[in-house]
Amino acid sequence: MGLLSMAAICLVGVSMPVGAIKCEKGSLRAGEEVTNVSDCNVAKAEGQDLTSTVTTVVNVLIAVLGIITVAVIIYGGVQMVLSQGDPGKVKAGRMAIIAGVTGLIVAVMAWAIVNVVLAAIPTGGTDSV
Repeated sequence: MGLLSMAAICLVGVSMPVGAIKCEKGSLRAGEEVTNVSDCNVAKAEGQDLTSTVTTVVNVLIAVLGIITVAVIIYGGVQMVLSQGDPGKVKAGRMAIIAGVTGLIVAVMAWAIVNVVLAAIPTGGTDSV
């Protein structure tokens, strides 16, 4: 059964328990045994809590913002190099670089704040109220 067939089964919602099924290579749970074919493309819920989910989302957003920041800084540098001495274009390039660096500082500060807040949240063990 190919990955496309498994995706079609998941979309249709037809998943019948048929004992242990070994997930195929390319699925999220490749090589694991599950009871439904649709479980092959569902991430494990073990160890997943709100804190780890938020941390993952924030880390992905920070990575995307970092890539955008580098692109804006490169754009500003190219704009300055190609300005041919035009003061308006040089100023626009400088402003793009400043905006990129400012955006990076804001993104890093937001990441730090989120991590500090998440570290202060109790993990929900048995002794929490």
